[in-house]
Amino acid sequence: MASLQDIRRRIRSVKSIQQITKAMKMVAAARLRRAQQAAVANKPYADKMAEVVENVAANVTDFKHPLLETHEADKELFLIIAADKGLAGAYSSNIFKEAVRHIPDKEKADLVVIGRKTEEHFRNRGYHIVKEYLGISERPTFDIAKQIAAELTSRYESGEYSAVHIIYARFVSSMVNVPEKFQLLPFEGITSEEEETEPTKLDKAGAFIAHLKEAALAKLPKPGPQSYDEMIEAMEAREAAEAERAEDEAAEKAAAEAAKEAAAAEAEKAKEAKAAKEAEERFGPLPPLPDMPELPNEETDSIDFTAYDTPLEEFKEEPFIYLPNADDVLNALLPQYLVTMIYAAQLQAAASELSSRMTAMSSATDNAQELTRKLDLLYNKVRQANITREITEIVGGAEALK
Repeated sequence: MASLQDIRRRIRSVKSIQQITKAMKMVAAARLRRAQQAAVANKPYADKMAEVVENVAANVTDFKHPLLETHEADKELFLIIAADKGLAGAYSSNIFKEAVRHIPDKEKADLVVIGRKTEEHFRNRGYHIVKEYLGISERPTFDIAKQIAAELTSRYESGEYSAVHIIYARFVSSMVNVPEKFQLLPFEGITSEEEETEPTKLDKAGAFIAHLKEAALAKLPKPGPQSYDEMIEAMEAREAAEAERAEDEAAEKAAAEAAKEAAAAEAEKAKEAKAAKEAEERFGPLPPLPDMPELPNEETDSIDFTAYDTPLEEFKEEPFIYLPNADDVLNALLPQYLVTMIYAAQLQAAASELSSRMTAMSSATDNAQELTRKLDLLYNKVRQANITREITEIVGGAEALK
């Protein structure tokens, strides 16, 4: 059995680790708010950029661009975004597994990596890394995204690679992030109708996000005999009860406000009547008002609304006007589209990393607290055993002297 000194030393060590993990949890939570706000703020711009590029691409004819060309090359280029630091749970390892699953062969793939953990993992396993970006995983910037886009564009235009892919973690919630891979170059998702159903745009389809949430929840361990369907039904019933209670409270509040307004109106009416009576007593009766034209009654008079009926087909959105022409507009938008997608992926990855670190540090803090409680109990047991043993020795010695 461990001595009291060893147990005290272990308790101090666990408490020190608990303070560190608690501080890291608070730091990650503060940074997560900013990262999540940045990702949410960037989403409308990224979605609109994708929409405009698709619209322009649908109106071009015989358009040629280096980023739309296909190359007959054996190699593919992968941009992998993971963490610079550890202590983020399974965040980085999940991205590495997703990357290995999509990389067919080490000899036929080159990597551009973001994050020290990414660089160490793939370099130690014999992958060829052509470029690394370190120290930017938690704080992505648009300038760095432009540099990455320029690097990928120059390497793809050289004809050395047949495609460029990006692998990152999509931020779903503070508890869930899902590794994802999609193709950056060539822009097949823009010009090909077959690729429109693929999830090639960041957060473009709400149904796809719902599918990711369901898939992530399905992988979580089930809490006892209760299934997730039962949990969801219970949550929906609780939300319905809360909504009904809120409606009742709102109705009661509205009724009270209506009664208050009615009382105020009656008081105002009585005040006006009193003022009119005083004016009549002072200045005599008021002259009659001139006859006013009768207004139509909305309840009894029929109004012809057919003149306002317009078929919905006439309200179609007007097509965009491209100046000087759609080809020039698409030529300018394609590089910007690439930078936007890379920057949006970096923002999603940063939020995913910080949320994973916050969750991991929260679990570590709770585990340290539980371990401290168990060590305190063990310490008290050992101390009590030592006291009992010493008392037994004293009593035994005293009995031997009799």
